[in-house]
Amino acid sequence: MRLWPLCWVSKLCTEPLVAHQALRSMLPAEVDLRLRRKPISAVVDGDFVRGVAFRNFETGEIETVWADFVLDA
Repeated sequence: MRLWPLCWVSKLCTEPLVAHQALRSMLPAEVDLRLRRKPISAVVDGDFVRGVAFRNFETGEIETVWADFVLDA
């Protein structure tokens, strides 16, 4: 959609909170969604990533998440 004279707006746009709520509603209950964290290191075993350490922005604590499968997108 064009907003005259200099702006363009995607046909797929929304408020961030609305998008968050929509995506959250699609996740199964057993998914542990952890927001406001930054990855700071990976725990590796040879060529395999076994876990990722995150810094929690709210508490400053470091949390390590262990997983059988780690996807870096």
